[in-house]
Amino acid sequence: MCPTYSYKCNNCSNIFDTYHSITKRLKKCPSCKALSLTRLIGKGAVFNLKGSGFFRNDYPKKKK
Repeated sequence: MCPTYSYKCNNCSNIFDTYHSITKRLKKCPSCKALSLTRLIGKGAVFNLKGSGFFRNDYPKKKK
């Protein structure tokens, strides 16, 4: 599972979200192909946990 990062192009002002590993950093804008991207601070690096009950199903119930 990869984190979500937000980027803004300094050339065309395009703002977009993308998923990639923490060590990768995009450089080229997908709209205008300029090498002027800035990674935005805020919503980036959010993990989306999908599935059924991570905590509810991972641990068995204690018997009383």
